[in-house]
Order: sequence, then structure tokens, then C-alpha cells
Amino acid sequence: MHINVDQLTPYLCGDSHQWVQFDREGYLFVKYRNDRQFFNQWKSESFVERFVRLKGNILVIIATKTLNDSTHVINKVDDRCLNIIVLEEFNVRVVDESDKYYEFVIDLNRNDLIRSIHFATISHQERDEWVECIHLSGRSYLISLHTSLVNQLNQLKIVTNYETSDDITNYRRRDSSIVLSVSCDYINASNNRRFRPNFVIFIYYKTITNSWQLIGKTETLCSRNPRFEKCLIIPQEIHESSTIKLKFNLYDIIETLTNTKCLLCDSYLKCQTNDYKTVHRIDLKSIINKQTIGILAVKLIHHSFNFDQTLYRIKSLNCIQKLNNKLMTCLTYSMGEVKTEYQRNQMRALECHLRLVNILTESLNEISLYQSQHSFRPSTAKSEQFLQFIPINFHLQRCRVTDSNANRQITRDVFTVGAYCSHYFGFGSGGMKRELSDLYKNDKNANNLSLLKTWKSMVNFFRISSLRDIIYNHLKCMIDCIDCQTIDKKLVFNNFSKVEEFCKEIVTILSSQIVEESIAFCEKVRNQLEVTNSGINTAFDRSSSLQESRRQSNHNIRDFRRYHSLTSDDHQELEPIDLIHLNIKASVISINSKLIANKSSLLRSDLNASEIKLKSAIESLLKTSSICYASCALSLDRQQIERFYCLRLRRDMIFTQVLTSLVIATLSQLSDQTFLKTLIQTKTLLSQHEVLLSCYAEEVSMLEDMEYSLNQINCCVKFIFENSIETNIQPKIEGNSFDIRVTFYCNQFEGFENKIECNVLALLFNIGINEYATLAETLGSVKLQETINKDSYMLLDSYVKQTFINDSNVSKLMVSLKSEIWSNRVKNIRVLHLVQQIVNHLNGIRFTSCKSAKDRTSMAVTLEEARLCAQFFNISEINEIQWFQTIIDTLRSEGTRRENTRKNVGIAKYAFNSLQLMTFPKLLRAPNGTYSSIET
Repeated sequence: MHINVDQLTPYLCGDSHQWVQFDREGYLFVKYRNDRQFFNQWKSESFVERFVRLKGNILVIIATKTLNDSTHVINKVDDRCLNIIVLEEFNVRVVDESDKYYEFVIDLNRNDLIRSIHFATISHQERDEWVECIHLSGRSYLISLHTSLVNQLNQLKIVTNYETSDDITNYRRRDSSIVLSVSCDYINASNNRRFRPNFVIFIYYKTITNSWQLIGKTETLCSRNPRFEKCLIIPQEIHESSTIKLKFNLYDIIETLTNTKCLLCDSYLKCQTNDYKTVHRIDLKSIINKQTIGILAVKLIHHSFNFDQTLYRIKSLNCIQKLNNKLMTCLTYSMGEVKTEYQRNQMRALECHLRLVNILTESLNEISLYQSQHSFRPSTAKSEQFLQFIPINFHLQRCRVTDSNANRQITRDVFTVGAYCSHYFGFGSGGMKRELSDLYKNDKNANNLSLLKTWKSMVNFFRISSLRDIIYNHLKCMIDCIDCQTIDKKLVFNNFSKVEEFCKEIVTILSSQIVEESIAFCEKVRNQLEVTNSGINTAFDRSSSLQESRRQSNHNIRDFRRYHSLTSDDHQELEPIDLIHLNIKASVISINSKLIANKSSLLRSDLNASEIKLKSAIESLLKTSSICYASCALSLDRQQIERFYCLRLRRDMIFTQVLTSLVIATLSQLSDQTFLKTLIQTKTLLSQHEVLLSCYAEEVSMLEDMEYSLNQINCCVKFIFENSIETNIQPKIEGNSFDIRVTFYCNQFEGFENKIECNVLALLFNIGINEYATLAETLGSVKLQETINKDSYMLLDSYVKQTFINDSNVSKLMVSLKSEIWSNRVKNIRVLHLVQQIVNHLNGIRFTSCKSAKDRTSMAVTLEEARLCAQFFNISEINEIQWFQTIIDTLRSEGTRRENTRKNVGIAKYAFNSLQLMTFPKLLRAPNGTYSSIET
């Protein structure tokens, strides 16, 4: 352990008792040993009285004033410190050898060499108190205490956060909040000029009972002009009052390990809670002499929304956790007991899902502990497994431009986030898109074909499971409307139309061929008694189709009994897939006919038979789907199971990152009626992801992960917006990771229906800008980028033609965008500028990303903000390039993006070098003095 003796000596050995509270101090008798390896300046072996102080795990032996008896001169502080002992890897024991002293010994273990230090007191009680205090200050004791507390905390968090879903559902958020922004001018309050200051501010507010309640504390900054980044949220109870009384305590952190601090001053402020323009300046006066030692600047900032990122990750991970539990059920109960030669495969498949469940459970606990100390995932935290479910460096970049009189203003929100990818698995074999594409391309390979069938059967199972829940929900709503005769009958037919729609979809998922192959494999692996009845042929002819077998009655009996033998429960029957589909369709037709026939006097009893038949058929379909998945999973060997496990986990990681970012971004727009009106008009939530990755080395795999995850969002996610009087209810996440429905609650306004179900359209546009992008362009390996941009343009063009065909401005921009994309120009950042204009005009949500959302992202965001300022003040980007470049340089050197780099890597500089910047487009180059070679 390294310690700074020069800094510790004045505080531990000087007269610092006014601001340093020691764990124990007093006079002890110390025996000197003539040992060159320890305390070689001590020659005597007798006990000598010394003054000893204990702070944390540091023991200091200080000379008394009579150390220099010949000159009778009191030594300086530095000379009085005889030794500083770090109590690490030590043992304290009691020795009863002397009649005059009560002795105890500290044995220090240094590199397997034990050195002993002898102490003594004049009383038995004093010795025991010193021994106990030294023992409790040891690092090993603190580690064991910390481990015990963490285990208890984990158990509490599991019970309170994950086992009780009601607690998560009832979690509240505030649509508006007031935060405090605090900074200080030059503070002249250091007790010793030799040390760098470490300032922190504790902020309190006055309650109704006239007591001071702590709001929070800022971060610790080593500067005499600290500008604290952490904004403290004022409690909701203060919002109701018109005034607020605050107290600010300024501390100087003397020793960070034990959080030893010295109170320098306390200041008070009384202000209006709705005053968001005034910057309040308060004199900081010393508590000792009441002299002004600095100035404190405080400003109230109104935030339109406040959210908890971790909540959505927890909900998403809970959905994925339930998903794996269902798959484990498929492998056990659907297949039942299998033959001995297939039991190992079954155990491997079960172990695969059990590992996924364990990883998700551990990740939930780790994230819960991580959020108590971190507000985001920094760019340096890429390799930890549990952090793979959290977006990297996810922030909201809000730019508000106003004139001097604040008569008009314009605001632009951009979410910055690192690439949606899994750094834990690495990028040696490519991204998620390439992994699955290899399976489809090489489907003639037996191993790839088995893995591909397993993946497809898993997706089919979860699609059917999710559709079943949706159908049951609409059936319940329809029955409830029938029971309540006062409700408009229109709601009954609306719910039935949804039932009919989803029933048509559910019957198209499983094909007869897939089911027959799975049933045949199940017959092969199941451990069951052979049927000896000669009238029943248990062999199945794979060359004949199910339709041909059903033409003969004896084949009907054979199929029925064969399906019957495949269930784990002898009393349950599994019907042929065609018969299941037929029963679903017939049940829907029956319900429809009864609704029309008894339109005026419809009773619930009229639909009971059809409802039971429909649910029974859907349950049979789900059971059949589970058998299909189980049979495919049992056909995989060890290597294939391991690959399937990695694909599942990687997919869940990147999918959760995108979903978390998108849900939080949508929450920020719920108070914008223009955004909601666009949702009503289009029934689609538009989001654009601007990416600055190159098509070279590992960034190609990152880009593949991003493309796959956004495609999954388009296919698997539905956003539902409901009217609610209480707008502080958290969004509700239901379903599984292959079919997720997120319900948001927002205020009602004119034209808004009770419920709006929207698709999600996530667009990805990528332009590489760094030196690796130059290399990729030279090698001609940018096909992936061109394909992504063209596919995204086609999706955007289809969206515009469906909803904004008459908007001439958008049409012109789309024509220009198509021209730029198909021109295949090198580092054509005009593509990104055009997409920004289109998405902002269409009230979409925008994200900007690079590898870690720190350096290249900062260049892109500041360029967009500079264009917003130029547009607001009528500054031409071409004719007044000097003014425009000044705006860009100012935002990049003085704006918030450098603070973002400080939050991530501890240094407020971009991770560029001069050679790199030469390859960047001119508008995306950092100004001099703002960059250096930093490990990110």
C-alpha cells in the first residue's frame, strides 16, 4: 500500500484535533528493538513512553515533547513523527509477561516475514480497549463486514425489487422536477498551502417543522474554482410552496479513505421556487473569523422530465428471465423421460438455460448495487458481464437557444449512446447479424441446420406464447363488455376484431412439415413401451404428407394415438396441427356468428362453449410448439449447445440496451403534444440512430450488432399509449424479448383516443469519419455501410409516402437524401445532416452514436447544435464560415461534451491525436488544446 507521508504527517502528527477526529489516541509504552529491517533508528529494548494515534487502519507513533532532553527544544511536526504503520495483514495478541506493564503485540506480515511491535499500558482495561480498537480497524475485518452487509443487501433487494412485481409497477416518476446547479468562484480557505484542496458541498432544505433536511451532496473536486457537475433534485414537497430555504455547507476533504473532512463555512439562501432565470450569488464566510473566502453561485433549473434508467433494464431482464424459465419447462415437461443415449443432450440443454437464468439473476443484483454508486455506464466499463445489459454512456444532450431578452427560443434534444453491442463476447467471429447469416447461408451443413431449426422453433414458441396472452386479454375485455350492459356494444366488436386478427396470425406460425419432423424425432428419443397391437401401426412414413394420411380412417386413429403418446401426461392429448388450426378458425367463426345473431340481447353464456374451445385449441398449439423446440434442442451436441447459448445471451444483451434507450427517450417526449399528435396520425414511433462507426476491424462487428438489434426492435416491439389521469405511472413492459409490448401513460388532449397502439420504426444511418474509415474506403470494404443506408432510406421513404406525401419540404429533402446516398461519396456527412432535418421535421426521436458516445459523437452533436444556433440567428454556414466555426469551437471547448469526457475517463479532453484529425471531415475536427491521446 502506497501512502503520501508528506501529506499525512502534518495532519496525523500536528495539532489537527480541531478538524480530525481520531479513532483513538493516547500515551503508550513502546519497546524498541535493535532490528535493521524494522525501526532501525531505535536502539533500546526497554519500554519508552510515546504518544500514539489511530485513524482508520493507520497507526502513528509520535515523539513526546521531552524527546530532545538535552536542548529542551520541541521538535518540528515532521521530526516528531517516528513512524507511520499501516495495519494491513497483521495480528494483535495479548502478552502477560511483565508485572509492571500490561503488554500487547502487533505482528506484521510483510512478504512472509513476521515483525513484531510491542506496546504496553499501565492498566488492564486500557490495554483491552486499545486491542479491540486496533482489531476493528483492520482491513480484513472491514472486508468481512462489507461482504456480510452486501449479502444482506442483496437479499433485501431481491425480495423488494424482483419478487414483488407490484413494487415495480407502482414505481412513480415525476414529470417535472427542480434541480440545483452549484459552482464556486476562487475559494481561499486552505489550511495548508502545500496541499491541493478537495471541496464538497452538502445542501440542506428547511422542512415544515423548521428542521434542516439533507438533499444531497456534490462530487468532490480538486479545484479552487469548482463547477460541480452533479445537479441535486429538490424534493417534491417543496414544489408546492412558493419559497425555499437552503443551507450550503462547504467542506474540505482532508483524507479521502476515511472521508475525514473539515467544515469551512455555511451559507444560507432563500429564493422563489419558480425563479429559473436568476443566478443567486452568496458570500462564503469562514466559520472561524467570518471573513469572505469565496462566492457561491446557485441556480434553479426546471427539468421537464425525470426518469430511472435502471427500472426499465430490470423489467426487460425480468421478461428475459421468464422466457428462459419457459424454455426449461419445454425441455422437461414437454419431452418427459427420454432414452439413455439422449439424456446427456437433455441435461446439456437444461444446463444452457439454467446458466442464462443464473446470469440474469446475478446481473439484476449487480445492477442494483452498481446504480447506488454510478448514474450511468462509463465508456471504460465495457468488459463486465452484468454491464452488457446497460447502454454505454447514455445521456440526453439538450440544446436550448434563446435571444438576449428571452422572448423566443428553440430547443433540440439528442440522445447520445455508445454502440449497441456486446464487448463481453468480443468481435472475433463478427456481430450478431453475421452469426445468424452464416446459419442461413450454410443451412446445408448439418450442424448449422440443426442450430437454425432450434433458433426458429424457439422464436415460434415465444411468438405463439405472446399471441396467446394478447388473445386472452382481448377475450376477457370482450366478455367484460358483454357483462356490463351499459357499455357501448362497439367495444365488444372492436375487441373481437383484435381476437380475429391475432388468431389469423397465430395459425400461420407452425407448418405441418415442421411439426411432423419434430413428432417423428420425439418418437425416436422418448423412453416409452412399444405398442404391440397389430392393428395399430406405430411406424410413421415420412414420405407421405399429413393430408394423405387423414384420407383413411385407420390413419386417423394412428395419428391420434401417436400424438397421444407424446405428451408427458397420459390424460392429455395432442391433436394434429391441421386439426388445431381448424379448431381455432371454427371457434372464431362461431363467436362471430353469435355476436351478429344476438346483437341486441347477447349474454355471456352464449359464448362460453366457443370461448372454451378456442382457448383449448390455442393451448394445444402452444404445447405442440414446445415439443418442436424440445425436439430441436435435443438434437444439438455440446458445441452447438454452447454456440446457441452464446447467441441467446448476446442477443438479449444488445436488445436490452436498445429497448432501454428507446423507452427512456420516449418518456422524455410524452409532454410534447406535437409528438403525440404525430403518433395519432401515423400510428408509428419514428426513431433515427445516427452512427459514426467505420467498416474496419471490430467496428464492423459493432455495426452488425446495431443493425440486428434495431431490426429486432422493428419486428418485436409495440408501443401502446393510454390516457391516464395519473401521468406519473411507470411504463408497463409485458411479453417476452421476441414480442414485447410497452404501455405508456400520458395526458388526454383533443383528438387522442383512449389507447393508441404504435409500431416502432428504428432507422440506422452510418457514416464512418475516422482514420479507419479512410482505410476501409481505400480497401473498398464499405458495402455494409452502403447496404444499411440504402435499406434505411427505403424504410423512411415508405413511411413518408404513407403519412407525409403532401409535405413538399420533406419530399425535397428525401430527393436530396437519395441522391447523396446513391452517390457513394467518401465520408459524406451531408447524408447525416439531411436525415437530421427530415426526422426533426417528422417529430421523431434522434440518437447519435459511435463506439463509446464520447469523442466522435461529441463532434457530431456540437456540429448539429452549431447549425441550430446559426439557423436561429440567421448566420450563413457558407458565407459566414468564420462565425460558424467560432460557434463550433466554442461548443467543443466550453460546452458540456468535454465534461462528458471527464465523467467517462477523468480527463476533459477528446481521445484524438493530430494525425487522426487530419482524416476527419473539416467540420468534425476538435479545436487545438481539447484533445490528447487518452485510453478510453
